[in-house]
Amino acid sequence: MIRIEIIELDVNDLQEIIAQAVYEGIEKYKENIVIADEDFVGRREVAEIFKVSIVTVDTWRAKGILKEYRIGNKVLFKRSEVLNVQ
Repeated sequence: MIRIEIIELDVNDLQEIIAQAVYEGIEKYKENIVIADEDFVGRREVAEIFKVSIVTVDTWRAKGILKEYRIGNKVLFKRSEVLNVQ
């Protein structure tokens, strides 16, 4: 755990620091940000699409053949990307 002490910092300065930190975090991790309009599928559905086992889907994911997106502890895939795998 990290402890941060704020001493003699104006509220506006604190807001600016937080906004900058959030922006930098978004820039750093923006490829992992999920767009709500995108259709996502789970491992089981990917396995059904390709007629393979879930173990095979996990192998493809580990090899980078399928790009995963995590929402909480769920591993999901964009349907459009899955259908374009060759």
